[in-house]
Amino acid sequence: MTNPSENLTDAMNRCSEAIRNLEQRLRVEPDPDVDALSDLRQSLDNARLTAWSVSELIGSHRTGRNRQTAFAFVAAERLRRLRQLLRTVCADVEAGNISVETAEMCSLRESLEELQQLVSQ
Repeated sequence: MTNPSENLTDAMNRCSEAIRNLEQRLRVEPDPDVDALSDLRQSLDNARLTAWSVSELIGSHRTGRNRQTAFAFVAAERLRRLRQLLRTVCADVEAGNISVETAEMCSLRESLEELQQLVSQ
């Protein structure tokens, strides 16, 4: 029977190679499907954050740091990314690149209101 971590390693190596191949194709092939591209971007971003979080937790274990410290560091990184994204969205709205009347903006507004309620408590 194969060690599960070896299977994960093999899967990560295959995925990395597939991503490198996709990156090359995106550079030269015109007009990819917008929905597929959006899904790819979201998946890559989620995978990157998860991989980074796992890396931090492994690093905390190896260096003897408290896991809670690593979790706090990961949470701080999420907040930094959120601030960065919000600034970018604000700039897009101000430049007229994003309309405040879209369904996505309504959904964002609801999420921000939910966050504001949690933070206010």
